[in-house]
Amino acid sequence: MDITGILPPPAGEGRSRSDRVGAARQTTGDLSPDRLALPTRLRSAQPPSPAGEGETRRIRETAEQFEASFLSQMLKPMFEGLDTNGLFGGGEAEATWRSFLIDEMAKKTVQSGGIGLADTVMAEMIRMQSEQSTGAAA
Repeated sequence: MDITGILPPPAGEGRSRSDRVGAARQTTGDLSPDRLALPTRLRSAQPPSPAGEGETRRIRETAEQFEASFLSQMLKPMFEGLDTNGLFGGGEAEATWRSFLIDEMAKKTVQSGGIGLADTVMAEMIRMQSEQSTGAAA
């Protein structure tokens, strides 16, 4: 049985990202922030001035590290009940290195887009910094 027409193409093959986004817009309509009903604090977060690009990058990295740490903590209970002994188990070595595996899984999840927590944290950090700079200027 040929299933090539049933399965979507693997990532990176077939349609480009812009084609997929265009197709998503056709099926979901307008994807503008106003239509998505983002919380006010996310819409009001203004990016820092171009002079602060390095600062923006540091904020993004910090927010992504926070999201990875959060995901790691959420993934740990999934693996706690797994038995490392058995035919394909890694024994004590698997138990020893499991936390590193979970941390890397969380980091890769964030690199692939994550769950959106980093965006929210970043917007909040920018908002807090702008409030501090406004308060200091007054």
